[in-house]
Amino acid sequence: MVYKMKNIIIVVNYNDFETCLHYINQVKGYKQLDKIIVVDNCSTDDSAKKLKEIKLDKLALIVNDKNKGYAYGNNIGIKYAIKNFGKCNLIISNPDIDITEKVFDNLISIINKPEIDMLAPIINEHGCLNYGWRLTNSFDEMMISLPGVGK
Repeated sequence: MVYKMKNIIIVVNYNDFETCLHYINQVKGYKQLDKIIVVDNCSTDDSAKKLKEIKLDKLALIVNDKNKGYAYGNNIGIKYAIKNFGKCNLIISNPDIDITEKVFDNLISIINKPEIDMLAPIINEHGCLNYGWRLTNSFDEMMISLPGVGK
């Protein structure tokens, strides 16, 4: 028997229901997507209330009672996913992106390779490639750790 890994998207929302709804509607029909976890990060508008009204089996909504930042919101979603699904593919995503089902399927085929533990996209942002990350070297690491020089 071949075990199929669950594919879960985690999205943090803060006061942006319309963008989040657009994203949910975009990805909800993707065949390889098993769950969309939206973490409302203590929105001060009606976002959480409106998100609760969405009736979709693939959607899980977590409403934080305090906003401790983007990473904290993602960690809440990750803990929920691991608790409820065990070992799974976790896709951290912002709601303001467009991802086609073909691109999503390609992502899943890559992430399911045994030698892959984590991957990050190259983003085409206004005609420029944005890596969103960078590999450092020993010299850079040493320089940023020096008092008065580093960040």
